[in-house]
Amino acid sequence: MEDEQLKRLYSGIADHKVFSKAQTIHNLLAEDLADFAAKDADFDLAFVANFQTEIDTCEGTKTDETYMDEVEQLTKNMNEAWADCKEYFQDMKYYIEKAFPNDPAIHNQFGFDNYRDMSREQGRVVLFMDALEMKATEFQTQLIAAGMTPGQVALVANLRAAFKAADMAQNDALTKRIKLTQLRIKQYNKLWVILQQVNQLSKAVYRGDYAKLQQYLLPAPANNEVASLALTGTVLDASTNEPIADAVVELPALSLTTTTDDIGKYGFTQSIPAGETTLRVSASGYVDSETTVTIVDDELVEKNVSLAVA
Repeated sequence: MEDEQLKRLYSGIADHKVFSKAQTIHNLLAEDLADFAAKDADFDLAFVANFQTEIDTCEGTKTDETYMDEVEQLTKNMNEAWADCKEYFQDMKYYIEKAFPNDPAIHNQFGFDNYRDMSREQGRVVLFMDALEMKATEFQTQLIAAGMTPGQVALVANLRAAFKAADMAQNDALTKRIKLTQLRIKQYNKLWVILQQVNQLSKAVYRGDYAKLQQYLLPAPANNEVASLALTGTVLDASTNEPIADAVVELPALSLTTTTDDIGKYGFTQSIPAGETTLRVSASGYVDSETTVTIVDDELVEKNVSLAVA
């Protein structure tokens, strides 16, 4: 039950962005380790090595996209096996009606009255094919006399087995996906905790160094660090008012760059010098935007930007 309730600590950020940020911050930490260790001895080579281990473990987990691609292929296999069952029955109908003309009771034993439901509901296929196989075996003499070959009669068992295997594989994959998603969230939560630890100490290590603080800043929506930001906002599509992900947001005069997250949010850390500065925003498929913002000491400035489609 605990796994079913497991939530992302990094709510609002895609897994791949947490992973990418972790790689970047790990590399920064390895270079800056002496600065961190001088402030907290727990930040040593073992800490960096464990950080890398957690990154490697996350890299080895399947993403939802990868797993759904696999499920999609298994669903395709199941649908093909299902179609084979339906086609077989439609071919077999001719011989059933020839062997047992004007006998609806026998026809229904072969599934004439259940075919419509079977053709529409995946869960009915196995039972339908079970009954069809049983009747094909029971009346194989009459079916062969009507023109079916022994191989055609026997094929029903193979089709039933093929569908059942494909159906079970698809259902198993869908069930496992839920469990694997929870395991992935649990692993990414561990990585996020490490990122928070590094980020928290970076504020003490690089107090006053806005360039360094920006490097260690976590993605905007999930860090809950409003008090640590000097400038934030959302980049929007001017036509639809929808957020734009992965837009590049720059403060050129300060040589600072960040990108928007999946909901269009961006953030720059505190310690940016007060005063007017240029904010430049660009995104693929949109016209670049430049505007002026005024940074105020000890205040969070919000600046939303709308981009026109190019």
